[in-house]
Amino acid sequence: MVELDALELLDAPLPIDPGDVLKVRLHIDPPDRERWPEMQEVVRAWGKKHGYIIHAVIPVLEPGDQKRINHSRTASKSDRDVVKEFAHTRDVDDKTLKTGLFLMDAGKKQ
Repeated sequence: MVELDALELLDAPLPIDPGDVLKVRLHIDPPDRERWPEMQEVVRAWGKKHGYIIHAVIPVLEPGDQKRINHSRTASKSDRDVVKEFAHTRDVDDKTLKTGLFLMDAGKKQ
């Protein structure tokens, strides 16, 4: 998980590597609430540029400032999509990926 106080900190050195799956928590100020969809896209573009797999971008508001944010644009990727993207970045062969997805699905049915 990566936690940022501001978008400008995306340029700071972070202990992460290309191919890592990230959940990004971004602190936002009340005036920036309306810009949330844009901010989320900036984080996703940053992740793509650096080869990270962005699983979710989550807004963090200060206590008492929990006014509703449009969460329809903050949806996470499905588990299957994250695994597929991770497998692609790590050059996992199709047979191994297929087996992994099968096992993941079988585990959910139990």
